[in-house]
Amino acid sequence: QLQRYRQSVLAAAVTGQLTQTWREQHPDIEPAEELLNRISAERTKFFELEGENSEVKRHVSKHKRHKFSKPENWEIPASWKFASLLTSCRFVVDCHNKTPPYEAAGIPLIRTTNVRNGKLAWAKMKYVNQETAASWSQRCTPEPGDILFTREAPAGEAAIVPEGLHLCMGQRMMLIRSFSDLLLPSYLLTVIRSHNFQAQYGEKQVGVGVQHLRVGDVESLGLPIPPLAEQHQIVAEVEARTTAIDHLEAELDRQITRSNRLRQSTLAAGFSGAL
Repeated sequence: QLQRYRQSVLAAAVTGQLTQTWREQHPDIEPAEELLNRISAERTKFFELEGENSEVKRHVSKHKRHKFSKPENWEIPASWKFASLLTSCRFVVDCHNKTPPYEAAGIPLIRTTNVRNGKLAWAKMKYVNQETAASWSQRCTPEPGDILFTREAPAGEAAIVPEGLHLCMGQRMMLIRSFSDLLLPSYLLTVIRSHNFQAQYGEKQVGVGVQHLRVGDVESLGLPIPPLAEQHQIVAEVEARTTAIDHLEAELDRQITRSNRLRQSTLAAGFSGAL
C-alpha cells in the first residue's frame, strides 16, 4: 500500500494535481514556454563557448536531427510544456561501453546494479583507479547534481550524484545533466521515477533476451516542464510526503522484525516446555 501511495504522489506531482491549489494562488509566474526559451538560450550560449569540446560538437549534431513526439495519455496544466530529455537538458551522455579493470578500493564505479529506487546502492560496489576513471569519463565526468540513468538490467532506474563524491560510470549507464538553475535535478528525478514517464519505455525497449533502451530513444523521452517556481513547490511537496513514507516503512520493518523474533522465541519456549 505504501508503494502504491508513493507512486500516486509521483503521478500527482507530474500531472500538476499536487500543486493545483498552489498554481491557483500564483497565477502570474513565468510560464514553462518562456522557461524553455531560456533553457534553449543558455544551451546556445554554452555551445558557443565550448564549441571545441568534442561532446559539445556531438550534441550540436544531435540537436540538428533530433525528433520529439509528445507522450500520449499524459495530461498537464496549460502553463506547463512537454519537452524531450535532450532539448530540456545540457547533456545526455552515454557511458564507455566496456568493462574496466577493477581495484580493491578507489573511485566507485556505478553500474546498473548500484542504482535502485531513486538512490545509489552501495552493496557490491566495484572500484577503479584514477587513471581508469579519467579514461572512462572522457565524454563527461559525473558531477554533483547529475542524474545517472540505467539503460538495461533494468532500464529506467535513476539517482542523483550526491555532493562530495567522485564517481565513474559503468556499462549501460547514461548521464543526464540539466541546467540545474532552470530545471531542478530533484524535479527531473521525480519525473523519471513516475509511472507516467516509465510508460514510454515499453514501445522503445529492444532486445530479445535482456531488453534495453537505445541512447537515441532515451534522448527522445518526453517530460513535462512546469514553471521554475512550481518545480520548487513540487519538490518540496514530494519530499515531505516521501519522507513520511520512508519513516513509516522503517517503523514497519522494525515492528515486523520484532514480531518475527517474538514468534520464534514463543515457539522455542513452547517446545522446551518453558511456557
